[in-house]
Amino acid sequence: MKGFRLSGAFAGAGVAQGLAIAGGVTAQLLLARGLGADERGRLGFQMALVFMGSHLLALGLHWGLAVQVARGVTQPGPSMRAATVQSLAAGCAYFLGALALSAWLSGALRVSFAEALLGATALSGMVMMSASSGIANAAMRLSQYNVAIVAWRVMPVVVYLILWLTGRFSIGAALATNAAASWVAALLGYRLAFPGVSWSGPGALAAFRAALPNGLSALRANGLVYLQQRLDVIMAVALLEPAVAGTYVVIAAAAELAVSPAQSVANVLFAALATGTRAMSSSGVTR
Repeated sequence: MKGFRLSGAFAGAGVAQGLAIAGGVTAQLLLARGLGADERGRLGFQMALVFMGSHLLALGLHWGLAVQVARGVTQPGPSMRAATVQSLAAGCAYFLGALALSAWLSGALRVSFAEALLGATALSGMVMMSASSGIANAAMRLSQYNVAIVAWRVMPVVVYLILWLTGRFSIGAALATNAAASWVAALLGYRLAFPGVSWSGPGALAAFRAALPNGLSALRANGLVYLQQRLDVIMAVALLEPAVAGTYVVIAAAAELAVSPAQSVANVLFAALATGTRAMSSSGVTR
């Protein structure tokens, strides 16, 4: 029976990631056509900052919350409230940091006030999505969350296509689209995975305190990996001609989608292993 459940989870995750990859490739092509190489390079630089910031400023809380939910220490509702506060705090930190950094930069590396604000919104949405997907995985609700993963990739394609056809593509519009897609996926995924589970009530602070040690441990272990994953884009925009950097950003972004199948396998196995650990703990095998 357990093997059947895992097989079904792998199948659902495979379909979801297949659709997500197709949507991601299409989105990259539309971005390249709609913005052009120069502007695509600027967007790539800002999204690289958003990506790294979403992992570093989250303090690993999405991992910590998932572990605590899997162990039965905290419940999904309080965990999501803790993640909401953390995501908003991370967004504020990014906004201030982007403005401060932009004061020292020039050319393609400068970030306007509006772009910093939209980037901060996108970052907080990515933090929320990481937390909600981790909580859903820990509670063995991955199959319900797959719809949100597809929506996260397909929604930008629809918006980008409209922007391209109407000639209204801009970096701000692309950042706003990413922000909306992340928040919609985070909230939709949680509601699908935990229908009727309210966020109201106490417990958010306790969930945060319980999750923070595991989160910081995960951040220490993976912090350099998060920096490395987007450092090449930042260096390309800083050192190459804008058009060349923009072309590299498109190729790199499309290539990174190949990681999605492996990530889906990791998500499924995380829930299974976490549940097994909880079972062993309750039987006294582990502490």
